[in-house]
Amino acid sequence: MIKNLFNLTLFLFIVLHVNAQSFWKKSDESGFQLRSAESRSIIPDKYQTFTLDFQGLKTYLANAPLEMSDAKKSETLLLEIPMPNGKTELFKVYESPVMESEISARYPDIKSYKAYSLSDKSKNMRFALSINGFHGSIMSLSGETYIDPYSSENIQDYMVYDVKDHNPDTYKGVNLCGVEDESRPEIHHFNPTLRNAEEVELRTYRLALACTGEWGRVTRRGTKEKCLADMNTMINRLNIIYEREMAIRYIIINDNDKLIFLDPATDPYENSNEGKKLVGVNTSKLNAIIPSTSYDIGHLLSICFDIGGVVSGRLCNASNKGNGVTCNNDNDLSRIVTRVLAHEIGHQLTAGHVWNNCDFDGEEAQFHQGSAVEPGSGSTIMGYAGTCGVDNVVSAEDDYFNVRSLEQMYEATTNNAQAYLCATKIQSGNHYPVITMPSKTYVIPISTPFELSAKATDEDGDNLTYCWEQSDTGETVPLGSQSASAPLFRSFKPSATGDVRFFPRAANILSGSFTDKTEVLPNNSRDLNFRFTVRDNNAAAGGVIWGDYKISSSAQAGPFKITYPEIDVKFQIGQQVNVTWAVANTDKAPVNCKMVNIYGSFSAAIRNDDPNLVPLALNVPNDGSQEVYIPNKVSNFFRVIIKAADHIFLTSSKIPSKIEAPTTPGIFFETQQNYVKICQPTEGKIDFTTTGLAGFSDDIIFEVASELPLGTTASFSNTTVKAGQPVSLIINSVNVKGNQSGQILVRAFAPGLDTMERLINIEIVGANLSSLQTLLPENGSSGVVALPKFNWIKKVDAETYEIQLSKSPDFAGNNLVVTKETVDSTFTTPVILDKSTIYYWRVRAKNNCGAGDWSRISAFVTEALSCNVYNSGVQSVNISASGTPSVEISLQVFSDGTASDVNVKLIKAEHARLVDLVAYLVAPSGKEGLLWSRKCGTQQNLNLGLDDQSPDFFQCPINTGKVYRPESVLSAFNGESIKGNWKLRIEDKQSGSGGRLQEFNLEICSNIVLDQPYMVKNDTLKIHPGNKRTITKELLLAADNNNSASELVYTLVYAPSSGILTFNGNPISAGARFTQEELNNAKISFEDTSEAEGSDYFSFTVADGQGGWIGITSFNILRDTDFVNASVDYSISQDIYVNPNPTSGDIQVILTGKAISLTNYAITDIAGRRLLSGLLTNGKTDISLNELSNGIYLLRMFDGKTVISKKIVKI
Repeated sequence: MIKNLFNLTLFLFIVLHVNAQSFWKKSDESGFQLRSAESRSIIPDKYQTFTLDFQGLKTYLANAPLEMSDAKKSETLLLEIPMPNGKTELFKVYESPVMESEISARYPDIKSYKAYSLSDKSKNMRFALSINGFHGSIMSLSGETYIDPYSSENIQDYMVYDVKDHNPDTYKGVNLCGVEDESRPEIHHFNPTLRNAEEVELRTYRLALACTGEWGRVTRRGTKEKCLADMNTMINRLNIIYEREMAIRYIIINDNDKLIFLDPATDPYENSNEGKKLVGVNTSKLNAIIPSTSYDIGHLLSICFDIGGVVSGRLCNASNKGNGVTCNNDNDLSRIVTRVLAHEIGHQLTAGHVWNNCDFDGEEAQFHQGSAVEPGSGSTIMGYAGTCGVDNVVSAEDDYFNVRSLEQMYEATTNNAQAYLCATKIQSGNHYPVITMPSKTYVIPISTPFELSAKATDEDGDNLTYCWEQSDTGETVPLGSQSASAPLFRSFKPSATGDVRFFPRAANILSGSFTDKTEVLPNNSRDLNFRFTVRDNNAAAGGVIWGDYKISSSAQAGPFKITYPEIDVKFQIGQQVNVTWAVANTDKAPVNCKMVNIYGSFSAAIRNDDPNLVPLALNVPNDGSQEVYIPNKVSNFFRVIIKAADHIFLTSSKIPSKIEAPTTPGIFFETQQNYVKICQPTEGKIDFTTTGLAGFSDDIIFEVASELPLGTTASFSNTTVKAGQPVSLIINSVNVKGNQSGQILVRAFAPGLDTMERLINIEIVGANLSSLQTLLPENGSSGVVALPKFNWIKKVDAETYEIQLSKSPDFAGNNLVVTKETVDSTFTTPVILDKSTIYYWRVRAKNNCGAGDWSRISAFVTEALSCNVYNSGVQSVNISASGTPSVEISLQVFSDGTASDVNVKLIKAEHARLVDLVAYLVAPSGKEGLLWSRKCGTQQNLNLGLDDQSPDFFQCPINTGKVYRPESVLSAFNGESIKGNWKLRIEDKQSGSGGRLQEFNLEICSNIVLDQPYMVKNDTLKIHPGNKRTITKELLLAADNNNSASELVYTLVYAPSSGILTFNGNPISAGARFTQEELNNAKISFEDTSEAEGSDYFSFTVADGQGGWIGITSFNILRDTDFVNASVDYSISQDIYVNPNPTSGDIQVILTGKAISLTNYAITDIAGRRLLSGLLTNGKTDISLNELSNGIYLLRMFDGKTVISKKIVKI
């Protein structure tokens, strides 16, 4: 079978290559002949050269199927593409236009294609063909590769190079970017985990890409077609980034050639060499030429020398959606896209600058507090890489977005945001990955390396890449400096091994070098916030998801470091060595690391899954000293690494040591299981390998040289083995009660030679994790507060508990409100629950051996209030920079009532110094409540909500869209009349800084008295085994004095276990909903699939839509053969006689009339298990029941169409 599979794979590979076309030929650069007028604007540091049969390729690609067409599913066009290693790789090619259809038809020689590697699912490319030649962009896990003409007028000879190898200094001495006030980013708390496993939508936006006459007239352009060809190339290269990072594609509009100008004297733009003067007018210039409704985003290309690019508008915002400028100051299309265009478009999607500090005149105004998560210049697209002098992290930006940028752009383009509604959405068939974040948080010692890890899966089998990034946005500090909140660690390009990140990089940890300014270990007590981002790199539409993780450092502990062997030492195989380290209070609170793992590292191994990281002693006390044996491996590069057990910090010896072979005979034995976990009641097995050193080949004797953990027994597979033979130690845990831990000392010796001992740490984990009982909120509770506390009874064997809270008993998708793992038996939800809403919750116990069953589902309903939100809409109330002004926004409430809950849903404002501001809420009666007073220092801008029941106390920053508790409680307004003028008042207590008050939204609730629904009928459904019956209102009926049957909604909590509940004939499961009216109309049925007697049930809640409900209630089902069988012809049943019944031994079955057709019988117990069977012959059959014990049985008689059952009793 394996041979056949190999032959099939080889055959397919050969067929594909035979059918593929290669128009590329590896060429020697020295043979290229430059025309006298040609120039080279792109000269990378490293590149490969190829010659292209351009006309042949163009003709061949005329047959390419169109992307997203039916032809794509059936047709395949294969093409060999040159790579930067000098070889070619096979791709599937599809035409993928980045221009709308009409303009594409007017310029038929301008084409765009998308291609997918056959050998690497994560590698894809976009390329363009035009009068300007072939321009390709290949995206892979190792980075971006470009294919460009060798020179400007030569469309036969090409360079293939990695983008990182070309870094021109076009913008040297120029501010890279400017963002005007209108486009300053707003930071929201976007939750990507709600997208887990959902299908990815490709969002497309219509792009109006204009150019000034200065840009259009340069030598390589000069005609509209050549200009449009360059635009086509730029947008191809832009799309390959945005499709992967954001599942966004830009399409050049039909009228775009009207926006191309070739003469500075006749174009509509003035001051074309000053980007800052162009940006504010571009939208109006575009709208004067083309309809405003014909594009979603506009941008301008020019040649300008005051800035690299500038933005003052937003995607899909009618008033400024075209206010973006990219200054393309040379003929180079290589770096312009990643360095400037992708950056400026990012601003138009609301992304802010991610750099924390830039040593460049005038850049202070471009600092974005809410997004400045990268130290120094930053290194991602929204950074200033290469522009910030001593603060440069790298010389050129990488081709991906920081997760903070992704968050801002996703917030602007998904979840019914304005830019989502104006997009054209296409289902991609790809799905978002599912992410699993670590559940525990840690306190680490200062000046000590640490590692973070998380996991993800992808149902489409895409090649995932991972990226850990710090997400703190503290004050501006020079690169390499410390503060209480500034970012310390740079971002690194996503990679397949990025699920684990070491801080600092592994090479620096292994060398003990902690001087890299781009990765600074904290030397003070502070919080450290991180994000783990997962990309699936799907070429059709990338799925990106992330999760937050928070740790903290403590100056009460650290640095944790090895003291021996710290530098190079010569060791021998099998030598016993005392490894020592500085504990530095890490064994005490708040770090609390009691145990450590000690490893031997070969070949610079540091990851736990690297086979070159060899355990020396696992789970040993963190007391600063441990005897270990040097591994059986000769090496010149051996290091000792100590990692905290069940923690995240680590340290390494600084300089590699040497391991030599011994010169005298001896013994050596080792195991990869210095620590073994045993899950009751299973056995634990520890495998040892043995080696004779320096020629020893005799017997090695094994024994246990210590007491065993309580309740355990131990035995060897063999107590005596020859050197080189394996041996195992078996540990039995069946008599252990609960959790146990301990150590076993295993000794090996050979007569006349030294002994060797290994200490094995044993942990025995109890298995009693079932039957967890929930306490609070009680099942059936009403009026539960919006921030409830959950409580359950602890299990002795549990290490953690997983709790889920949902709006549906299916606990899936968007219904899932909270899923959290905790070590406590209490939990407070981190989100404010909706009012008048039914919630379902469950919890299960977990330990290292697995998870127990979920508890029974409990349900409760939150307090019933009538709530209304009053919105101010977008305002622009000036806060003058002179004097100490007081400004207000008023909301008029016309309804009568008494307030029982007041919440500030949103306050938005711009201000340059938040510490100057004091905020009040004022009721119509004149009663005032202080919201906050003079917080957050020199931070800028407001975007927050306020609620007494928020899980978060008031804290900075307050421009993130989060909801906090106010300084004074809002419950002080309870009892106030809601009618009248409610005001938000902002007082500026210090002159010199001004701003604008922009928006104020207020929620006011009042108590309501509910008429609860009630059960009128809840009778038992009686059914014959194997039958199907409709559940009618005569069996199940709910009513409500204020609601009709169509308004009473049942939610299925538990489905039947022995059958299927159906709605309109379709099976339904937990979470399904139906109304009383639908039940009345015979939509709900139960079909028994057990064909056995017994009982069953399903459970449900009933809601009236106004906060009234009926808690979890069971509807009982009884299966019995005495009940009418809907599938039986009872006239046949009357022709069957069974005698005697009851019987003490045999029975005789007599068939008469229609029953003569029955041919077989089977006798089952009540549970349906078959015990006896045989043939029915000659109308009279004797059956012996002597093998059966006394009891009730079912006699089934059948002929392939009809089944008749009779109950028989053995006495």
